[in-house]
Amino acid sequence: NGQLPRRLSGHSGRHGRWCHRLFAVQKEGKIVAPGMIDLDDRMRAVFLNGFGQAGFEYFKSLKGAVKILLSIGRPFDIIDESKLSEECNYSTIVIPGSPYMDPETIDLLDTYIANGGMVLAAGTFAAYSAHGVQLDILPGFIGVENSKLSDMSVEYIAAIHESIGEGIPKMPILIKDAGELRDITATDSAKVLAYKCKPPFESTIERHVYHQHAHPFELTNYAEILQNDHGEGKCLYFTADIFRSYYET
Repeated sequence: NGQLPRRLSGHSGRHGRWCHRLFAVQKEGKIVAPGMIDLDDRMRAVFLNGFGQAGFEYFKSLKGAVKILLSIGRPFDIIDESKLSEECNYSTIVIPGSPYMDPETIDLLDTYIANGGMVLAAGTFAAYSAHGVQLDILPGFIGVENSKLSDMSVEYIAAIHESIGEGIPKMPILIKDAGELRDITATDSAKVLAYKCKPPFESTIERHVYHQHAHPFELTNYAEILQNDHGEGKCLYFTADIFRSYYET
């Protein structure tokens, strides 16, 4: 009906009003969407129970995803997780950086992928509890074996697999202003489509470089992009929040 659920928009302040305006534009344009962006309204719990101001960094990731989809002319819907419990006709679900995700939502996404759906996720994904406590185990469908916080504030996407690399320059691609970065090791069943390249050091006053960030230096075994087949579907996971980085830069 062209409106966001009250339980979501009531807690999101100006960001909720921004989403309403976007939804109004979509409604007026009468767009029928093959894909969607999933909003987990329980992100508010992350802010209230320990994750602090970073809880609202989620909206930068959301807006970055929206800007990308609008710029390429891809129709989409913005929905909340309640739609996952209904008959889901979306071919793809795009999930911006979501530090906290309700266990019920994770189960619904697991079922959606197993039944042939595709999830495209980015950034810190379901890595914290509702109380802001870091979790040791991430959802199985994203294909992550180990995850730890990175010691760098920037990184580079490198060694991109040919299956997704057509037209992309064969050089490291800078990821900056993406929020929390993680060193991710993929499971044996997941396919790494790009690897992380780290700078030699963090650019500081004591170790200054002529750029805002240090140059690419070391190609690691950590995954930047990975694909994990799950049942009849798949999950494509960008370990850095490319949506927030796009919005910020």
